[in-house]
Amino acid sequence: MGDSTALASAIVRCCLKTNEEKLIKAGGEKARELQERIEELIRLISIARDELERIESKDENDASLTEENNLHKAEQKFKYYEQEIAKATRTNTALRKKELVDSLVNEIKLQATTALKQEIVRKTNEKLRRVIVDDYVEIESIDRYIKLKGRDGASEGQTLSIAYCFLGTLFEDSELEFPFIIDSPTGKMDFEKRQAVADIIPLVFNQMIAFVQSAEVERFADRFYANPDSQYLTVVASPQDQAVVVYEGIDFFDSYQREHKGDEK
Repeated sequence: MGDSTALASAIVRCCLKTNEEKLIKAGGEKARELQERIEELIRLISIARDELERIESKDENDASLTEENNLHKAEQKFKYYEQEIAKATRTNTALRKKELVDSLVNEIKLQATTALKQEIVRKTNEKLRRVIVDDYVEIESIDRYIKLKGRDGASEGQTLSIAYCFLGTLFEDSELEFPFIIDSPTGKMDFEKRQAVADIIPLVFNQMIAFVQSAEVERFADRFYANPDSQYLTVVASPQDQAVVVYEGIDFFDSYQREHKGDEK
């Protein structure tokens, strides 16, 4: 392309030179005007040739070439933008897929959590019906706190019974196995509720360690005397030097607790 343009330019210059000589011989103002016009055309042809070479050049080392004045650079830029658009499209598609998966996971978590809470409420209420037989106490929901159905609160004994039944359900479904540890398990419950709690504890806890007061022996601690898996330890601190002695067995436990019943008051 460059050689052809140069050859054509040379031919034009040759023709123009011949015509120039003829016009000069003819003389006159018209000849000078034509000569100036020819020189302008030659200059414009040279500029156009340079621009064409710049447009068609593929010289990667020419810093003057840009996507605005060179076809090769423009094609490279076009391919770059095509790749960037493809990346953005894939990223956007992946983002939409991630958002969809996140939405599905959150929905599954919500449904699973709701179903689990409903099952915990159901099992806890089953235990409550066996523990509290003289009143209607039922859990309605456990969202952030235990809400009772149709009532604003419960007595101390009922509250303790609800706690045992609820914790028993949680222990029941837990993958971890460890004993339930409680201090003064029956508190101020009356005998009937004490007995109900004592009867249900083996059903809701596989293992329990209870620290009882003397007042809790009757109708609670003594309910486990016949259970061969129960162990009794009596911890006695000397009032003189605070030395601690531990006695094993039901006999010492029962006699000591009944002998000291009311001391905790």
